[in-house]
Amino acid sequence: MKRTLLFLLLAGMVSAAPSADKSSAPKKEAAKTHKRAALQSSNGIFSLHEAAAAGDTDVIAARLAEGFDVNELDEQGNTPLILASVAGHRAAVKALLAGGADVCRPDKSGKTPMDLATKSGVKKVLAVALDKRRLEIELSAKIEAGNAAAVKEALAAGVNPEAFAADPTKGNLLALAVTCKKTDIAQLLMAAGAKAQTVLPDGRGMLHVAVDAGAAELIPLLLKAGADPMHQAKNGATALHNAAWTSRVDCVRALLPAYKSCGFCPDGKNQPSPLAMASARGAALQMAFINGGADPNKVAQKEGETFLFLCVQRNASPEVIKALMARGGDPTIKAANGKCALDVASPALRPLLKK
Repeated sequence: MKRTLLFLLLAGMVSAAPSADKSSAPKKEAAKTHKRAALQSSNGIFSLHEAAAAGDTDVIAARLAEGFDVNELDEQGNTPLILASVAGHRAAVKALLAGGADVCRPDKSGKTPMDLATKSGVKKVLAVALDKRRLEIELSAKIEAGNAAAVKEALAAGVNPEAFAADPTKGNLLALAVTCKKTDIAQLLMAAGAKAQTVLPDGRGMLHVAVDAGAAELIPLLLKAGADPMHQAKNGATALHNAAWTSRVDCVRALLPAYKSCGFCPDGKNQPSPLAMASARGAALQMAFINGGADPNKVAQKEGETFLFLCVQRNASPEVIKALMARGGDPTIKAANGKCALDVASPALRPLLKK
């Protein structure tokens, strides 16, 4: 409560001192710097919520660029947009809306930014945003219904193709189209300016969205449009990690060409490699990697085990072992523990490891 009161005082919501001379630019800048320093002193961090309450558009821009969630609720149940609206900071409201703030998201009592806005200038900005949001929500419904003609008409009328879906937890409109497996609509959105490189607030890229939806048919389209296959979600996983982990074989097949240069083992923070995942996920997935060009002797784990070693150790099917050996698999390569595939093979698989 003390912290909330502090930044509301500094934002001008509670009268604590005579107002500064607004005609003096140097004084205004000095006051802004003083606000920032005081807020930082509360806990060493100038958060997006505090910046919104203080009307500091510089820090708002910095925090949004750092990936802060523009619609996150604070301990009191307020979004940054609500705090800026209550404080009457028109420029901050515009900055937050431009950063993807949901003009309809209420506080914990159910009141929206428009309900709580205190100044006519802020209300005008919010009214325009609400009109735009209504059109975006209508477009979301058209996307889910698969009405490509209506989507095309809405985009031609100027609806923002990069807007959030009606349910912001589903990401933006392109993510919604991908999730709904609407290839024609995804193409329309990207032609209108929606970016395949967009990273959602939850950290997923569009390829992650496609994998999560099992939308393998959209993956080549997204890659061609510039989606980054090496992007890691917040858990450190690339789209190929997710596809391998969930055994989405069609998605793996669609993704493999984008990972060939790294041997299908892209960096993934705190993640086993996709080849290591595949070795424990069944013959269909393993054969997808093999037929896609996976090297049987590629080190798939930091302990030095090769793809062949792991498949043998995990008792893969004879079909898989034969395919790995036919592609040059070497069962004598030793891992860090000094063992090779021959050492860990079951009696049934050992004869298949003969060169």
